[in-house]
Amino acid sequence: MKTERMTFVMTPEDKAKITGRAAKLHIPASELIRRAVDSYDPDVEGDDTQALADELKAVVEATDRKLDMALSRLAAFETYFAQRDALRRQVRAEVEASGLKWPFGSQGTAAADRKAQT
Repeated sequence: MKTERMTFVMTPEDKAKITGRAAKLHIPASELIRRAVDSYDPDVEGDDTQALADELKAVVEATDRKLDMALSRLAAFETYFAQRDALRRQVRAEVEASGLKWPFGSQGTAAADRKAQT
């Protein structure tokens, strides 16, 4: 049985919010306040917020590492293809200098051969 009473002061706006929410739930304002007090735990709320922030930070850091790795691999591929094309040009020059005919098309590289076909 409820026998205790509390009286506290609030702004008219706060009172309107509480009575409006209570009306939507079809419960008395006092029941809404009891439920709010029962569900509020500042220690848990702070810990949850910090835990979420820590998890988000870890995800961002992991994403950063993966992006750095992807960019590094892309740079390695770009270097490889640049070196491959330069090596093909060098080999072609050596083949042609020896008097043989270059057997891979007139441009000398696969990339250039593809460009010539388009």
